[in-house]
Amino acid sequence: MTSIWRLLQRLTITCLVGATFAAGSSALAVVSLTADPAFPDFPSIFTVNPLAGTTASRNVAADRMLRQTFKNPATFDVGQIIVGLDVQDANGGLVLNLYEVDDVNASPWSPGALVTTFSFPTTIDTDERIGVSLTAGDIFELPARFEGTTGYGLEISNFDATTNIGALVHTLNTGDLYADGAFYTESGGFSGSGDRDIAVAFASATAGPSTPGDVDGDGDVDAFELDGDMISDLDIIAANFRSTGAVRTTGDLTGDGRVDLFDFREWKSNFPGAVTPAMLASLGIPEPTSLATALVAVAAIGARRGRREGTA
Repeated sequence: MTSIWRLLQRLTITCLVGATFAAGSSALAVVSLTADPAFPDFPSIFTVNPLAGTTASRNVAADRMLRQTFKNPATFDVGQIIVGLDVQDANGGLVLNLYEVDDVNASPWSPGALVTTFSFPTTIDTDERIGVSLTAGDIFELPARFEGTTGYGLEISNFDATTNIGALVHTLNTGDLYADGAFYTESGGFSGSGDRDIAVAFASATAGPSTPGDVDGDGDVDAFELDGDMISDLDIIAANFRSTGAVRTTGDLTGDGRVDLFDFREWKSNFPGAVTPAMLASLGIPEPTSLATALVAVAAIGARRGRREGTA
């Protein structure tokens, strides 16, 4: 009975929303799905990139509803939502429900007011992520919810309450990489001990293109504070050097989820000045010759990816 009622609710929501995925119809496709989009350079909200480390996953199957909570530091107009979902059966569809929550780390999951719903009777196959791009009247304002324990929660499920559409990839055994939220299973409880998270990113509808080498989004590539924000691009890379689960704003210029010599090399190639020994020392590299040796090693390493350890 629960599954039937849930399906009837979704059919009603789809009729009301209207602006769901409509392949081949430019008049209706104001909300579009994309397979494996890159994370935004400067997301307004970002949880983690699980693929930067060891992962596991949870299938979006039967009538499961899986959730990730997060905080929003500033009000913005939502133009794109990205979720770390590996879709293997597009025919089961997808539903995303966005809720306010009073406590981003409450157990069990305790949603408040429903903010918005996106419902797709069919979806698209992906390998790592699915993106929802909004235009025109579907762009909506998301107020800041950052004080105390307040925030938001994104609920992910299939459309038909039956099909195993694929898996949400989450962090595993890497510590709590995102303390401002948690991944919840269909039971309403934490996945693990509350230190696991899936990838969720929100981008502003007015976000502009990034400047190569620019970490903090101020439009310049610097090693010393120049514009009154009291921190430079190199400061950010140095502060987060060797960290995982990173994004551009924490120093990951290459998009692999890590802050390492690849990112320093990207910054260095766009920095207009000379690299000094003091700059190298900020990364724990004492001599220019050590940097040269390290960059040769970086070139030999190539791309890396975290391994997956299981799916449920």
